[in-house]
Formats: sequence, structure tokens, C-alpha cells
Amino acid sequence: IVGGVENFGTGRRPALDRLFNRHRGIDHPEGQFGGLVEQVLQPFRIIKPGNLDQNSIRTLALDRRTGEPRWVADLPALGINGFFITPVFSAQGHIGGVSTDGKVAFFDRASGKLAYPVLDLPGAAGPASEPTPPGLWAGGLLAPEFVRPLWDLLYGREIEVANTPAVHPDSGRIFITAAGASPDSGVLYGIDTDNGGARIAFAAPMGGGSGTSPTISIDGRYVYAIDDDGLMVAIDADSGARVWQAADTMGQASPAVGPDGTIYSFNGLEGTIVAIDGTNGEIKWRQQYHDVAARHLRWHPLAERVATVNCVLTVTDNGIWAFLDLNYRLGSEDQAFPQPRRIMLAHIDSANGEVIGGVEVPDSSSAFAVPTEDGSLYLTLGAAATSISYYGVNDKLPFFLRSDFRPSGGLVALKPRGD
Repeated sequence: IVGGVENFGTGRRPALDRLFNRHRGIDHPEGQFGGLVEQVLQPFRIIKPGNLDQNSIRTLALDRRTGEPRWVADLPALGINGFFITPVFSAQGHIGGVSTDGKVAFFDRASGKLAYPVLDLPGAAGPASEPTPPGLWAGGLLAPEFVRPLWDLLYGREIEVANTPAVHPDSGRIFITAAGASPDSGVLYGIDTDNGGARIAFAAPMGGGSGTSPTISIDGRYVYAIDDDGLMVAIDADSGARVWQAADTMGQASPAVGPDGTIYSFNGLEGTIVAIDGTNGEIKWRQQYHDVAARHLRWHPLAERVATVNCVLTVTDNGIWAFLDLNYRLGSEDQAFPQPRRIMLAHIDSANGEVIGGVEVPDSSSAFAVPTEDGSLYLTLGAAATSISYYGVNDKLPFFLRSDFRPSGGLVALKPRGD
């Protein structure tokens, strides 16, 4: 619970997507980049701790009052060589999840003891690791030894599971997308737990790769996910049967579900968000946001102004929240690079995709905005796009095309203006 708002990967009604729940409506701003919120916390950087060990894989519980560890579970000792992307609670109240190497494990919350035997999903590792873009998270944003593993994690490379589980609010069934038996296949699993252990209820085939994290419909009937080719599937939450599928639905992050059951997804590089009817997969609207970049960046004779969507979409009861990177597109068509110049947290009308307000923020996200009941928003700034631009591309450009947008990363809190 954050600020009185339940935040869990459950789809709990009246959940609005897999991460965020209903919060008090925020008044619409009077115009672009103004009127809505004001920044109250400056971003900060997390520098490598001296005792951080990337080979240490553990699950731990912390005392919420003191922050001191209450117990620690040694995962490799249990045959688990991965880690949990996002821990979840089982229907029996145990804590655990699905590890990156496809192990389902849950622990007693009081003692940390394994609640029942580990379940090994039958999939294989994803595609091979690839080199990171130049400059990614350089300048002290992230310890160098973590850059490539984190980059591979974002794209599901060399791991079986790269996603966050969704837990059904009524049955407690756990849904997770994972790589299949080969790199060109994927699976959406339904997993049941009881006091006797965890077992696979169904394994619904999907397209290549681990795909997006799953999302549960408002009424709990369907589970939605998108494969690496942009094919969205709606799976019956009870039987695992495919109800419908829809092509070209983007799929660079978990779909978000609105209060009326509409599903929202996006294509980051195209700068496009799409709304989909959750009952049949039909497209309701598709909106591109290059016009926002054109309004907020100066005209340049050598660079087109384009917007990219760079986040998990946040859906609330009064619209969609999305990070838009406003860029100059440099280079030729086949090697074009969007160079971030300004970042906007846009407030978007969920009925038609039009931008109805927004605020400028200090850095790019690649993550999400978390709303609270008092109208505040907490932003995670991942700085991937800006660090590539500043540390990896700038020195290869002529001086008149270089950007002075230095990445900062960190966290930012926003509150309604006037509070």
C-alpha cells in the first residue's frame, strides 16, 4: 500500500491496470506543461554500494518500522539461480513468485521457510544476449557490471521469465508469461497454489519470446498479454483457451486496462498509443504524438521533431498518463536516432487519445508514474534514452547537433499545484 492506494500485480477490481489502482481525480491543467502539478522532490542518483554483489541471489523480508532484515532466503540453495522480477502473494498468503529461470517458489511470511516444493516451469532461456547501446547508464547512473544484465532483462534475453506475475483477485490463480521450449515460442501459464504446493493449471501458447507481463480484465474473465511480434491475445482465465487475438497492438510493456475494460498499449519508437476493446480485440483508436514534439521543440533544418512513448502506461479514472520523449530524429531512415531534448509526462484523454495536459519532467523514464489518493504522482526516471544520447551519441555528432540534456535518473514526486 502506497499512500493509501493498493499497488499489486493482481488486477484486483476496480484495478485500472496491473500496477495501479483508482485514485482521486486530478484537475485538468490549463495548458501544456503547466497548471497540473509541481515538482516537490529533486531526482537523485543511486551509486554503486561498496558491498553490492551481483552474484548474491537472495529473497529477504524487511521490518517495515526499522528496515532491518527479518529473514533471508538463499535462492541458489533451493536450486533457483534467477531472481524474482516482482514478488507476489499466493492465495494462501505466502510471499514469492516466479524467478527469471522459471522456478515458482513461495515462502512463509513469518519465518522465510519454503512453503512447499519449488515448481520448475518447462520452458527454456530466451534469445541470446546482445551488446548494449553505447553510453547506456554511463556517468555513474548504474554500476557497469549491472548494465548488460539489466538491458537483457528488459528484452527477455538469456532468461526464461522477464515479467511480473498477475494474481487473480478471486481464485488466486497466478498468471505469468515466459519463453517457451524454443526462443521463437512463448507461453502464458496459469498456476494454482494450495497448501500442497504449486501446479500448472494451463499453458497457453503465444508467439516468440517472453512477451509482456500479463494483465487481468476488470471482470476477471480474461488475461491479456502481447508477444514479441505485437500480437495481443485474450486468454480465458479459467480454461486457458484463446478468446481472441489482435495483430499490431504494439507490446513493449504490459497492456493497461481502463475502468471500462478498454486495453491500452503502445509502440515506443513510433510514438503511438492504441486503445483496444477488451471484449473482442477491435481497435478503438490509435494516436501518434509527433505533433506534441513539433509544438514544444524549435524547428531544426536538419532534424525532424518526433515523440516517442517511453514508459508503462498508467490508467486512472480521469485519463492515461504517459512519458513522451520529445526528440530530434537524426540520421538516415534505416539508422535514425531519436535524440531526447525534452521529456513530458502527458495527461491523455482515454476516450480519443488526445493530450489534455502535462508537465515537463527532468529525465526519461522507461518505467511508470504511480498515483496516490491525494492526487500526487511518483515518477521513476530510468534515464536509458537520455544516457545513450548524452554519453553514447553526442561525441559522434557535429557540435551543432549535440544535446546538453544530461541524464539524472532517480525518483521525482509531483503534487497537485496549489496543495
